[in-house]
Amino acid sequence: MIEIFEQAKERFDALINNNFDLTNDKIRHKVVHTYNGIQMSEYISDNLRLSKEDKNSAKLITLLHYIGRFDWAKQFKSFREYIKNINHAFLGIKILFENDMIREFIEDNQYDSIIKTVIANHSKCCLDEKTLSEKELLHSRLIRDADKMDSFRAKSIDNIYTMANITEEE
Repeated sequence: MIEIFEQAKERFDALINNNFDLTNDKIRHKVVHTYNGIQMSEYISDNLRLSKEDKNSAKLITLLHYIGRFDWAKQFKSFREYIKNINHAFLGIKILFENDMIREFIEDNQYDSIIKTVIANHSKCCLDEKTLSEKELLHSRLIRDADKMDSFRAKSIDNIYTMANITEEE
Protein backbone atom coordinates (compact mmCIF):
# COMPACT_ATOMS: atom_id res chain seq x y z
CA MET A 1 0.00 0.00 0.00
CA ILE A 2 2.98 2.36 0.57
CA GLU A 3 3.94 2.16 -3.10
CA ILE A 4 0.30 2.67 -4.08
CA PHE A 5 0.15 5.94 -2.15
CA GLU A 6 3.37 7.23 -3.72
CA GLN A 7 2.11 6.37 -7.22
CA ALA A 8 -1.27 7.96 -6.47
CA LYS A 9 0.45 11.09 -5.15
CA GLU A 10 2.52 11.39 -8.35
CA ARG A 11 -0.64 11.01 -10.46
CA PHE A 12 -2.53 13.49 -8.26
CA ASP A 13 0.26 16.07 -8.57
CA ALA A 14 0.30 15.65 -12.36
CA LEU A 15 -3.50 15.97 -12.52
CA ILE A 16 -3.47 19.18 -10.47
CA ASN A 17 -0.50 20.69 -12.30
CA ASN A 18 -1.95 19.92 -15.75
CA ASN A 19 -5.61 20.77 -15.17
CA PHE A 20 -5.75 23.61 -12.70
CA ASP A 21 -4.40 27.13 -12.52
CA LEU A 22 -1.88 27.06 -9.69
CA THR A 23 -1.78 30.86 -9.67
CA ASN A 24 -5.42 30.82 -8.53
CA ASP A 25 -5.62 31.42 -4.76
CA LYS A 26 -8.44 28.89 -4.32
CA ILE A 27 -6.53 26.15 -6.13
CA ARG A 28 -3.33 26.88 -4.20
CA HIS A 29 -5.34 26.84 -0.96
CA LYS A 30 -6.69 23.37 -1.85
CA VAL A 31 -3.20 22.06 -2.66
CA VAL A 32 -1.93 23.16 0.75
CA HIS A 33 -5.08 21.80 2.42
CA THR A 34 -4.67 18.46 0.68
CA TYR A 35 -1.12 17.88 1.86
CA ASN A 36 -1.77 19.20 5.36
CA GLY A 37 -4.80 16.88 5.52
CA ILE A 38 -2.53 13.96 4.65
CA GLN A 39 -0.14 14.98 7.43
CA MET A 40 -3.08 15.13 9.85
CA SER A 41 -4.22 11.65 8.77
CA GLU A 42 -0.69 10.37 9.48
CA TYR A 43 -0.73 12.08 12.87
CA ILE A 44 -4.07 10.50 13.79
CA SER A 45 -3.02 7.10 12.41
CA ASP A 46 0.19 7.18 14.44
CA ASN A 47 -1.64 8.15 17.61
CA LEU A 48 -4.18 5.38 17.08
CA ARG A 49 -1.28 2.99 16.45
CA LEU A 50 -2.86 1.78 13.22
CA SER A 51 -1.27 -0.86 11.03
CA LYS A 52 0.88 0.26 8.10
CA GLU A 53 -1.89 -0.80 5.73
CA ASP A 54 -4.52 1.28 7.54
CA LYS A 55 -2.15 4.23 7.80
CA ASN A 56 -1.42 4.14 4.07
CA SER A 57 -5.08 3.56 3.24
CA ALA A 58 -5.88 6.69 5.25
CA LYS A 59 -3.25 8.69 3.35
CA LEU A 60 -4.57 7.45 0.01
CA ILE A 61 -8.20 8.16 0.83
CA THR A 62 -7.30 11.57 2.25
CA LEU A 63 -5.51 12.39 -0.99
CA LEU A 64 -8.35 11.17 -3.21
CA HIS A 65 -11.18 12.74 -1.25
CA TYR A 66 -10.02 16.22 -2.30
CA ILE A 67 -10.55 15.58 -6.03
CA GLY A 68 -14.07 17.00 -5.91
CA ARG A 69 -12.92 20.18 -4.18
CA PHE A 70 -10.56 21.10 -7.00
CA ASP A 71 -13.22 20.71 -9.68
CA TRP A 72 -15.66 22.57 -7.44
CA ALA A 73 -13.29 25.54 -7.03
CA LYS A 74 -12.56 25.57 -10.77
CA GLN A 75 -16.20 25.33 -11.88
CA PHE A 76 -17.91 27.52 -9.33
CA LYS A 77 -15.03 29.73 -8.12
CA SER A 78 -16.26 29.19 -4.59
CA PHE A 79 -16.12 26.72 -1.71
CA ARG A 80 -19.76 27.26 -0.78
CA GLU A 81 -21.67 24.12 -1.68
CA TYR A 82 -25.13 25.51 -1.11
CA ILE A 83 -24.70 27.75 -4.17
CA LYS A 84 -25.29 24.85 -6.58
CA ASN A 85 -26.66 22.32 -4.10
CA ILE A 86 -23.98 19.80 -5.06
CA ASN A 87 -21.95 17.97 -2.45
CA HIS A 88 -18.18 18.00 -3.12
CA ALA A 89 -17.86 14.45 -1.75
CA PHE A 90 -20.30 13.09 -4.33
CA LEU A 91 -18.67 15.19 -7.04
CA GLY A 92 -15.35 13.56 -6.08
CA ILE A 93 -16.88 10.07 -6.24
CA LYS A 94 -18.38 10.87 -9.63
CA ILE A 95 -15.05 12.16 -10.96
CA LEU A 96 -13.11 9.16 -9.65
CA PHE A 97 -15.52 6.36 -10.52
CA GLU A 98 -17.81 7.46 -13.37
CA ASN A 99 -15.14 7.13 -16.05
CA ASP A 100 -12.84 4.85 -14.07
CA MET A 101 -10.34 7.62 -13.26
CA ILE A 102 -9.71 5.75 -10.00
CA ARG A 103 -7.59 3.27 -11.99
CA GLU A 104 -5.11 6.08 -12.68
CA PHE A 105 -4.48 6.26 -8.93
CA ILE A 106 -4.83 2.65 -7.88
CA GLU A 107 -4.92 -0.32 -10.25
CA ASP A 108 -6.51 -2.82 -7.86
CA ASN A 109 -10.26 -2.49 -7.42
CA GLN A 110 -10.29 -4.24 -4.03
CA TYR A 111 -10.25 -0.84 -2.26
CA ASP A 112 -12.97 0.80 -4.39
CA SER A 113 -15.81 0.16 -1.99
CA ILE A 114 -14.07 1.58 1.07
CA ILE A 115 -12.76 4.57 -0.92
CA LYS A 116 -16.29 5.41 -2.15
CA THR A 117 -17.85 4.90 1.27
CA VAL A 118 -15.29 6.97 3.16
CA ILE A 119 -15.35 9.84 0.66
CA ALA A 120 -19.16 9.86 0.80
CA ASN A 121 -19.11 9.94 4.60
CA HIS A 122 -16.09 12.12 5.37
CA SER A 123 -18.02 15.37 5.73
CA LYS A 124 -20.94 14.00 7.69
CA CYS A 125 -21.22 15.06 11.30
CA CYS A 126 -23.00 11.84 12.30
CA LEU A 127 -22.07 8.51 10.77
CA ASP A 128 -24.48 5.59 10.53
CA GLU A 129 -22.70 3.08 12.74
CA LYS A 130 -25.25 0.37 11.91
CA THR A 131 -24.53 0.29 8.17
CA LEU A 132 -20.78 0.90 8.09
CA SER A 133 -18.19 -1.81 8.66
CA GLU A 134 -15.63 -1.29 11.40
CA LYS A 135 -12.98 -0.32 8.83
CA GLU A 136 -15.35 2.04 6.97
CA LEU A 137 -16.26 3.70 10.24
CA LEU A 138 -12.62 4.01 11.31
CA HIS A 139 -11.54 5.60 8.02
CA SER A 140 -14.62 7.82 7.73
CA ARG A 141 -13.89 9.26 11.16
CA LEU A 142 -10.16 9.48 10.53
CA ILE A 143 -10.50 11.32 7.20
CA ARG A 144 -13.25 13.58 8.59
CA ASP A 145 -11.10 14.50 11.59
CA ALA A 146 -7.91 15.00 9.57
CA ASP A 147 -9.83 17.25 7.18
CA LYS A 148 -11.34 19.27 10.04
CA MET A 149 -8.01 19.58 11.84
CA ASP A 150 -6.52 21.25 8.81
CA SER A 151 -9.64 23.33 8.30
CA PHE A 152 -9.03 24.83 11.74
CA ARG A 153 -5.46 25.62 10.70
CA ALA A 154 -6.67 27.14 7.44
CA LYS A 155 -9.25 29.33 9.14
CA SER A 156 -6.67 30.75 11.51
CA ILE A 157 -3.78 31.17 9.05
CA ASP A 158 -4.95 31.24 5.42
CA ASN A 159 -6.39 34.21 3.56
CA ILE A 160 -9.98 34.62 4.74
CA TYR A 161 -10.93 36.47 1.55
CA THR A 162 -9.92 33.49 -0.57
CA MET A 163 -11.75 31.07 1.67
CA ALA A 164 -14.91 33.19 1.90
CA ASN A 165 -14.84 34.07 -1.81
CA ILE A 166 -15.08 37.80 -1.11
CA THR A 167 -12.96 40.86 -1.77
CA GLU A 168 -11.54 43.07 0.97
CA GLU A 169 -14.10 45.73 0.03
CA GLU A 170 -16.97 43.29 0.54
